[in-house]
Amino acid sequence: MAKNMILIILVISGIFISLALIFLHSLNVGSIILGIILGSAVSIIKVILLKRSINKVFNEKQDQAKAYTGLQYLLRFALTAGILVVGALVPQINLLGVIAGVLSFQLATYIVQLMMRKQGETESLDIKNSDQFEQIIKKQKKKEDEFDASEILENKDDAEEKSKYLK
Repeated sequence: MAKNMILIILVISGIFISLALIFLHSLNVGSIILGIILGSAVSIIKVILLKRSINKVFNEKQDQAKAYTGLQYLLRFALTAGILVVGALVPQINLLGVIAGVLSFQLATYIVQLMMRKQGETESLDIKNSDQFEQIIKKQKKKEDEFDASEILENKDDAEEKSKYLK
């Protein structure tokens, strides 16, 4: 999923850059493009940090996981705030470009969520607490078990039909 998010962020950034080149050619497009690139880079870093955070949380105890998750959230928030401040203070970087790049993370999240729902891979990515997460995992496991059982039954029926023809 992280690779999909990064790819979507790059596509969204490309669209923003194209739009800037087409519609904002009279302005300083270089600073806008630089802002989009920096904002998108931060978005990609946030995806990587989020992926690492999720992978690490599953291997830790609940108390440690909560502390680690909170720290990672603050790190991602500080990273976003930092690049926005840089975009506001450095004249060679356009703040609106930075905002567009940073927003590509949220847009990519929504697009991935829509793709997953359309494919039926998940019920929701909006997990509010560990109980809700556990319920989703149990439902997914139940679906997998039901699939395995139905697949076995189908194979059994096929085997019985083939044995009838062989006799």
